[in-house]
Amino acid sequence: MKKRSLLVVLAMVMTVLLMSACSKTEYTLNLPAEPTSITLTKDDDDRTIMTAENIQTVLTMLKGSGRITTDESTQDSPSGTTDEIKIDFAHNPEGTSTLFVYKKADKFYIEQPYNGIYEITAEEYDSLSKFYDGLKVELGELADFSIKKRVDKLKVVDQMGKSFKTSELTNDEVLRLGYCLFGPTQNFGFISTTFEDLQRTYLNGWFGRSDCTPKDITCFCGEVISKYNPANDEFTWDDNFHYLDHSAKSYDEIIEMYQIEDRYVVKLYKIFPDIMMNSNPSQFNFYPTYNDAVNKTNVLFTVTNEDEFENAVKSLDDSKKTSYTMTFKLVKGSYKLVEYKIND
Repeated sequence: MKKRSLLVVLAMVMTVLLMSACSKTEYTLNLPAEPTSITLTKDDDDRTIMTAENIQTVLTMLKGSGRITTDESTQDSPSGTTDEIKIDFAHNPEGTSTLFVYKKADKFYIEQPYNGIYEITAEEYDSLSKFYDGLKVELGELADFSIKKRVDKLKVVDQMGKSFKTSELTNDEVLRLGYCLFGPTQNFGFISTTFEDLQRTYLNGWFGRSDCTPKDITCFCGEVISKYNPANDEFTWDDNFHYLDHSAKSYDEIIEMYQIEDRYVVKLYKIFPDIMMNSNPSQFNFYPTYNDAVNKTNVLFTVTNEDEFENAVKSLDDSKKTSYTMTFKLVKGSYKLVEYKIND
């Protein structure tokens, strides 16, 4: 009798275990149907794709023949991994989502935070890794030369003190940038330009913007630096060239330049000297950002001559500099700035 009771108990336990096993939650990999862009990041190097063809290629590799798992993800990001590729999706309606592809204990996985952990083959991982590696295209000599010239002449954008896309700049901001690019004559003579010239050469020619309307131009501090006369379509500089009080030309150190799809990317370090009207012209402080130079905070080093500056720059640790990314598009033979990013 006892033996029979024991068998009944064992049978009940087995039944419960089987039912428990069968009732495990299944997770399905959820991918956005039509992401507007996908950014792949490996070893802190991010590469963004926007073309429909490349986006579909990544989605197809991730989907495989269908991903279902009972392994739950319970964290924002995986730990104890190697060869990790982070994948960020931007999609409409406006939003973002993230997943990770990685190697762990000689196996490969896709992990979607708070969804599931999906095992994939080594071949599937290699396909995605090779796709990532192939996104960067080395620039030709002409593109290299042209973009470096553009970077050097676009130092006026540093005065924004923020990251931006040129398509999202306000009318006031893009007018100011274009006007400061136009600049005063070398002898600081009283000069003027028409809105037509400003629009054609600087706004459209440098930023690809043709939607600006002419109006008085103010400095970022609020003071008017140029009056617009609609009678002769002319901007005229303020007599005292107020904007120069805020100018601080950056020292650029290009890290790398490359092409991804139709975009040309420049990664660089910048440091900034004291703004004009330095109270102590016998020595100069240098700062990691334009805003630091304006506010006189976070001094990197102080020098009194060019030799000291060169030595200070050579010995300055990269971690103390601020990195920037400038992105251009080639439109009708001109490299137009489309994004300016101060990297965190």
